[in-house]
Amino acid sequence: MNPILLNQRGSALLVTLVIMGMLSLAGYLAIDNSNTDIAISYNESHQQSAFYVAEAGAKKAFVAINDDNAWRKGFDDATFGDGIFAVSLADSVTKVALDDTVVIRSRGTVSNSVADVEIWTVPEYLYPYRYGLFADGLLAFDQKACTDSYASDSGTYALTADKENGDIGTNDTI
Repeated sequence: MNPILLNQRGSALLVTLVIMGMLSLAGYLAIDNSNTDIAISYNESHQQSAFYVAEAGAKKAFVAINDDNAWRKGFDDATFGDGIFAVSLADSVTKVALDDTVVIRSRGTVSNSVADVEIWTVPEYLYPYRYGLFADGLLAFDQKACTDSYASDSGTYALTADKENGDIGTNDTI
């Protein structure tokens, strides 16, 4: 056998270098894993913040509708905390199929994170006159008189008139 190969001088240095290399690799992998975990935590934190900002925008629109049933303008880039939100609304004016429902859509943005929230609500409208036809005294229908029901906020008269279920009321005799 070759006498150089049988010589063990320097083997401790070689073993030490191999162990140092393995420890360095393990240290690098641990640091890389920690950096990934920090980035995930950062993104999750901003995503939750964006959700809460979007939810705040939707609730602000909900309060605005409760204060004024006719309010439908929404919000554009309103600031809340560290983020911004934009709110849009859809109701029977924009989509007849929604009937009396109002759909509130809010998008919250914090840093590069975006979250969307959607609320469906039916506002409680104040109707000072419950009936389409009301009389304080005697109400008389002669010959072929009739009444019908029409909700002007749900579309055109031709599409929404109910010719069989109109409401009438009186404090006396009909």
